[in-house]
Amino acid sequence: MAYVSRSSDHPGLLLKTDQYPYAHQFLFVPLMAETTSDIEERYFYHSFPRRGCDTPIEIEKGCAILSQIRDLGFLLTPEILKWQHSHADGSPPRIEKMVQTRVCFTDLAPQELIHHASKFGHFSLEFEAQTIRMLGGLPVFYIPQANENALVTLEGLGSILVIQLLDALSTMRRIATLTTALKGPHTPTLDFNLRFIGDGTITNQFKLDSEATKNTLNALNHGLTPPELLANSLNALLAFFYPADDLSHDETLAYYRQREWRITGNMALRGNTLMRALTKPETQIIKQIDVDYFSRILDGPDGMTGLLDKSIVYPELNGRKLIEYARRVVVPSAALERVQGILSPLSRPPAVISLEEIAGQTLERKHRKNRENDGQHHLKPMISNTGNWHSRAPLWANIISSITCIGVLIAAAIYYGQLKAMQESTDASTKAANAADKAANTAEAALRVNIESSHRDQRAWVGISFIKLSPMQIGQTIFAQMKLTNSGKSFALNFRTTNLLVLSRAPVDNVEETEKTNPAYQTVAGVGSISPNGDVFLPFDSKGVLLTEDMIKDVNSGQLLIYLMGEVYYDDIFKKHHVTRFFQLYLPKVDSFETQRTHNDAD
Repeated sequence: MAYVSRSSDHPGLLLKTDQYPYAHQFLFVPLMAETTSDIEERYFYHSFPRRGCDTPIEIEKGCAILSQIRDLGFLLTPEILKWQHSHADGSPPRIEKMVQTRVCFTDLAPQELIHHASKFGHFSLEFEAQTIRMLGGLPVFYIPQANENALVTLEGLGSILVIQLLDALSTMRRIATLTTALKGPHTPTLDFNLRFIGDGTITNQFKLDSEATKNTLNALNHGLTPPELLANSLNALLAFFYPADDLSHDETLAYYRQREWRITGNMALRGNTLMRALTKPETQIIKQIDVDYFSRILDGPDGMTGLLDKSIVYPELNGRKLIEYARRVVVPSAALERVQGILSPLSRPPAVISLEEIAGQTLERKHRKNRENDGQHHLKPMISNTGNWHSRAPLWANIISSITCIGVLIAAAIYYGQLKAMQESTDASTKAANAADKAANTAEAALRVNIESSHRDQRAWVGISFIKLSPMQIGQTIFAQMKLTNSGKSFALNFRTTNLLVLSRAPVDNVEETEKTNPAYQTVAGVGSISPNGDVFLPFDSKGVLLTEDMIKDVNSGQLLIYLMGEVYYDDIFKKHHVTRFFQLYLPKVDSFETQRTHNDAD
């Protein structure tokens, strides 16, 4: 058995071995440096779907996106950024637009993924850091944005550097244009029109001497990367610059703290282009995943353009699909089997793990670390000075043995004299032992109470947030929607429901009997899990019963009653089962539901 010594002066191991069987005897082994068993692992995560996260459509949408990544690879979508530079003379600031076409990854420890997924989506591809580098990923350069103090402080320095890089890109594109124009046959004089990046307005015109310009360009380009490639490199570099602050939500350094890496641009390897534009059939398939998002029109530096028109795909590297480079695919538990089926056609499918399992591992790691810390506080290093008593005993050892025998006889006499007093104290000792047992039992009970209290504090709690009845229309079914919220501090697992909408002309008193005799009452699989502060929506309808004009009048007059009843089942992370029961009556005068006295509880 080994214990780690945390002494700053003498770090090492205390070893208890067979040669040193007693609690006070240890062998101290010094170490070169302090060690720890809790080394944090970090990976890169690409999470989705951000739009639709924590909604009933998330699993369907997440599986659709995963299928697209399997078939097409990474989809690099464009974002329009604006960089602003204030002028010292007080004139209107210069604003430059640029397009960044990219796919993003976030540097996280697995335990950080839980919070990250609540914002960016509960499906994630997990990659080793070396893999992202191998695929062409680079870290983002976060640039603080200028504010009203930019003219009197250096806060606008980052924005100025970016805009000057944009000017360098514009300069290199002009040189590339001239170089291309002068390669073939040309007139003695060349008309050269100038414009800023993406600006269709000609800002100036120059007449250049073709031969003199050609000689100048040959001198500038000699022995260097061709200007067209330099322009492409600058454009790719600028795609890694991003604002440090989320100004729209007034959050300083919000983007900086995301620790983002990106794959961007149309890269090539050994002369082979790695990315390509989408085909028309592919565009239609992707658009169906999120019509609103993928149908967006962007106002970029080149004018108005469709989002998918500027998107590109990165299908594979060295003949291997990019999704096969993933270490794991992390998904909600309710999607595990479906995702395994999606990945099964791959030659080397990545492992699939549920987000709930990662959450459980995180909690276990935290508890283990707490136990280790508690143990280290009570551990004191002790060094054994045990000698060798296995050699043959000399004469002086026999003398010591004789003295020991005399001591034993004296101790026996003393013991005989004390025996009677000891017998008299037996009853008192027994009473004290009983009291100690009672105190121990009390302490054990208190410990159980503390553990249960801690579990109650950390567990999931699923309850009703609101219920809404859709407007009733003749010839349509009655439809209502209930929002359920996990107000607890951990995941609600294995989430499922039973729900029933009942129309009755008499008050319903016995919910259990009504549920049992109604053929529409059945258990419905839910989203699998609900994250802390997450919501799910539970639909209700009249199961084929279509409204008539008279039925709508009877509902509004209170002669036809609408009841919602059912149960919500789920498990907490401590593997305990829970149920929330509900029984609601629609009140037409206030267009809301009223909680009934029975069948409304939660454990």
